[in-house]
Amino acid sequence: SGSSDYDIMYKQVSEVPSLPQTLSLKGRSFFDKCLQKDPALRYSSAREMLEAMPSGADMQMGGPASQARSGKPINPLLIGTIVLIVLAVVAALIVLQKPRTNASAADKFLLVEEEKRPFPGSTSSTFLVQQLERENADVIPLAKKVLAKCTGKDYWRARIAAGRKLGPYYYAQGKYELATKTFRNVLAEAEANPRGDLDGILRGNAHFAMVDVLCSAGRYVEARKHLSKAESYFLMTQIPYQRNTNLINLYKTIGRIYMGEKNYDEAIKYYQKSIDLNKERGSHEDHPGDCYFDLAQLMFLKKQPQKALQYLNSLREASEGSKYLQGHLPYRLLFAAKEFGKIGDYNREQEFLKEAKIAAAKIPVFNNEPIQAQIYLEQGRCLMKLEQKEKAIEAFQNSLQALRREKTAVVVDTLISLAGEYIALGDQRTAFEIYDVALEKIQSFHDTSMNATQNPLFHKAVYYWGRRDFGKAQKYFDEAVVLWEKIRPEDTVNLVTFKRYQKLNREKMRKASNLNP
Repeated sequence: SGSSDYDIMYKQVSEVPSLPQTLSLKGRSFFDKCLQKDPALRYSSAREMLEAMPSGADMQMGGPASQARSGKPINPLLIGTIVLIVLAVVAALIVLQKPRTNASAADKFLLVEEEKRPFPGSTSSTFLVQQLERENADVIPLAKKVLAKCTGKDYWRARIAAGRKLGPYYYAQGKYELATKTFRNVLAEAEANPRGDLDGILRGNAHFAMVDVLCSAGRYVEARKHLSKAESYFLMTQIPYQRNTNLINLYKTIGRIYMGEKNYDEAIKYYQKSIDLNKERGSHEDHPGDCYFDLAQLMFLKKQPQKALQYLNSLREASEGSKYLQGHLPYRLLFAAKEFGKIGDYNREQEFLKEAKIAAAKIPVFNNEPIQAQIYLEQGRCLMKLEQKEKAIEAFQNSLQALRREKTAVVVDTLISLAGEYIALGDQRTAFEIYDVALEKIQSFHDTSMNATQNPLFHKAVYYWGRRDFGKAQKYFDEAVVLWEKIRPEDTVNLVTFKRYQKLNREKMRKASNLNP
């Protein structure tokens, strides 16, 4: 008939198929109910439909009386075909009319709860908790609705699950006071309600949720208090797998806090507890790999590169068979290369750069251009230290090629750094070409997380400022301000900085013109 797949599907969902005129009343009644668009008006189960299905004789077209009038026998195959078509249509309607997202199902639940009517199949907040634990774009609006509508005493678990989603969401938006308030409400709910094994885990996670907010405010002592409470709740849990899973992550976090405070001995102790517990559980998860990398960083900070190397070897072993760790491995090997470069161990630096390049090649093509560019950039820097200028320039060119292939703005930092290397080489033309590539990416892909160092126009202005060419510097200072007002209008701190340089440059330009009338 020339109908598209969409037309056919739309008719299937919105139009009731016509039935043969000669069906018996029982047959028509049965098929009419099967084909209802409203699920509430259809048979609620296959069992109910089979029980209601008329017998073959009762379903035959027009029944015996009609057959007698028409004199035409009924083909049983035709009846069977009609039944199969009806079953297929009913199945399609059930699939197509299922809620398309978890949130729509939860919205239905919330509507029922709001009207204080019983919800079929659930007498607690278990359903909502399950929806809130999922990762999808609808969780945040759902969490807000749960806190607004589910105020009854039976919904405390749902409120905690909603708060645990909203807290990090507010934190990521920079709304630290609101995030803290949300987490404190989670804690209050957790502490005020009945205790049980799973609720112990829930309470532990409620305390755990406070850590990021407190650490971002530099309140490490308070953060450790919440971690201590979380640990006590996790230790009370009688289910070994759940207890150990939470403790492994908890100890790793405590290690990172002590590392941030430069309390390296305590950090090492907790990282090791996380690693040991993971080995005891016999897990193949990624926590040990993260701990090994953190410990390697810690050893570089303690100026113990040989111990750092031991942990890096453990990281390599842990990364085998882990997609997560393999995806991070090139970046971590690049970090190690830079650290060895800082202490003048250029042979080790080149070794890790080579290994990082191999690891980066294993990352999917759509994701490996930025890391390849960073590796080439660091390789060029290493070769410059070794006074191998031609090879260094070749590495810089390879870095630029990879950066050009990357379509998004994630490589702006690397472009700015690469341009700086060409400035150091005295190649201003190439440096400015690279700044232009960075500007093009910024203008094509607005990134609200960009910082002031990623403004290539500002770097151009500073270049001319350093050479006392205040006229050209002013041009780029003005353009830098316009760019930032367009892509980061809320970033008032850096806008003030740009405008201050803009004003200072005008004054220098005026003084220079007075000295040279």
